[in-house]
Amino acid sequence: MYDTTMAGSFYRPKEIEDLLKVSGTGEVSEKDEKPIKSAETLAVSDQIHPLGSKVGLSWVSNGDQRKSGYTTYIPNRFSGFSSGEKKSHSSSQKNFMMNS
Repeated sequence: MYDTTMAGSFYRPKEIEDLLKVSGTGEVSEKDEKPIKSAETLAVSDQIHPLGSKVGLSWVSNGDQRKSGYTTYIPNRFSGFSSGEKKSHSSSQKNFMMNS
């Protein structure tokens, strides 16, 4: 039997989307604990099959309800990211192995 899980974010209720839009960090603040707990409970319950784990997911998550997404969460938590500096990298075909 294979373990099954979901990766990424579940769809969020409009209330959570609105809270994330006004957040400067891309995360829901602790003062909004009640709606976030409700959204997490819904995300987890949507992953649990009514007949039990034999036909549902092996591992469940909170659906990343507290974070707006990877692209905002990581730069807000770690240094070394810049919104202004962009570097382009060029490559040529000689860098790739080609089958003929």
